[in-house]
Amino acid sequence: MVDVTVDGLVSVWTWLDGELPSVVGEPVELAWPLTGDELEDLRWYLEDYLRAPFGVYEQRGPQVAGRLAEWGQRMFSVLFSGTEARDAYVALRTRAVGVGAGVLTARLGEDDRVNVA
Repeated sequence: MVDVTVDGLVSVWTWLDGELPSVVGEPVELAWPLTGDELEDLRWYLEDYLRAPFGVYEQRGPQVAGRLAEWGQRMFSVLFSGTEARDAYVALRTRAVGVGAGVLTARLGEDDRVNVA
């Protein structure tokens, strides 16, 4: 789980079946790898386009969708660049290979969770 606080600090947590969540390392300041325009495109895509993916959005929607993988890779690189966070992710993925696909959850607010991998 990735927890992004209002003040821009990021914590990585592990939460395995049958266990309580456990923080990995200390919170660190997040340096967003997306520009303001890219963040606006992402917001637009998730909040506006997906509600009505037709009409005047027919060209812009697929263009933004084509960048999602790149943006995801850049975010992942920043979030898991620290040794402890990266090691926790590798351990989770290694464990998931034996039991099926794992799910990584990002908590963007106090009650908002989004599956990211």
